[in-house]
Amino acid sequence: KSHSGLFNVSMRDLSGGISASYNSSAKVTAASLYKLYVIDVVYTKAAKGEIDLASEVMPGKTYEACIDLAIVRSDNPCALAMGDKIGWQANDGFLASQGFGSTTLGRTGGFFTTAKDTMNYLLKLQNGSLVQSNYGSSMLSQMRRQIYRAGIPSGSTGTVANKVGFIDGYNHDAGIVYHPNGTYVLVIMSKGSNFANIADLSRQISNLM
Repeated sequence: KSHSGLFNVSMRDLSGGISASYNSSAKVTAASLYKLYVIDVVYTKAAKGEIDLASEVMPGKTYEACIDLAIVRSDNPCALAMGDKIGWQANDGFLASQGFGSTTLGRTGGFFTTAKDTMNYLLKLQNGSLVQSNYGSSMLSQMRRQIYRAGIPSGSTGTVANKVGFIDGYNHDAGIVYHPNGTYVLVIMSKGSNFANIADLSRQISNLM
């Protein structure tokens, strides 16, 4: 309440013994967090042999290159090209089957998700149940290398693998915090706030841990 803006927060440690949430089930514009869900679908199709990751998804860029750019630099053309290939909202049923029932990839109507869905996504990614293990390892490595570090990484103790989203007053950060006292997942979605506030909230949680 001491921070300006609207917030949606979901946090849980890997054991499930520590958890907290605030408006975590409310659907919110996903901003670039939608890229995580697109990549989930791409990797799932690759594991089934439906996509060759070494093939071009847009001129001069393979799926592999675009996945790296979409996570590390939040590249929009690459993410949109992959979404066009997989069919956008046609994958909502698959995402729901994974437990992300409040997440929609509506290319024209907008991308929506919840803090709870995104927290569960990162928990599955961390424990190896989201995608094939080698793909999951690549994603975690890329999230550790991504260039937007002013939110959760700035406020947390330990290494953080995260993905941000920001558009039209929405500022989101979703991360896996490898804290010295135990790993936890933290998702902070906001509107009318900023990454300094996200860092401060992250710092309070890190100190509590």
